[in-house]
Amino acid sequence: MPKALRDYAFIADGERGVLVGPHGEFAWMCFPHWDSAPAFASLLGGPGSYLVQPVSERFVWGGYYADRGLVWNSRWVTGEGSIVECREALARPARRDRAVLLRRCRAPPGCPRCSTFSPAAPGCTASTTTTRPGRPTAAAP
Repeated sequence: MPKALRDYAFIADGERGVLVGPHGEFAWMCFPHWDSAPAFASLLGGPGSYLVQPVSERFVWGGYYADRGLVWNSRWVTGEGSIVECREALARPARRDRAVLLRRCRAPPGCPRCSTFSPAAPGCTASTTTTRPGRPTAAAP
């Protein structure tokens, strides 16, 4: 269910932008241009999203922009008191035919796992992964 627009963060690379939702989802992104059809459209109930969040029954969300840039740091405090952070950005330099989404999750040892999910958008395939923060995982297409 969509939240208030003020709860979303915006990251961009000069060619396109992404809205990052409070539950860790990339909720809106047009590709390959600003005015193209959306690759991620869950903000409006459409297909496509890329979700990264703690595997926990409940968590409190927050976040902040890194100094002097469009790098967003999502931060979740779980019901168990663990803190999970995920740094998100679109890589530069931008190319019109390619978007590189960067995500890095961090948590102290013993913290909960993170779950990633990417439902299929038109022209994409779906994938689901669960991993411990800080360990590399294959990116969703």
